[in-house]
Amino acid sequence: ERALQQKEWLKHNSEPFTQVQSYMKDTVLCRANWIRANSSKDILELLTEYPHLTSPGM
Repeated sequence: ERALQQKEWLKHNSEPFTQVQSYMKDTVLCRANWIRANSSKDILELLTEYPHLTSPGM
């Protein structure tokens, strides 16, 4: 549940950047599982779900 809360926070926030980095690190397994389970999704859907994948340092 915490990972889902962090994921939602990441969808709507880009600052503070240290928090973004921390949440991206904390949600890596959740994110990887979602991507594997949704491999038919296109890149736009992926980036809508996880917008910080294209952020520098992620």
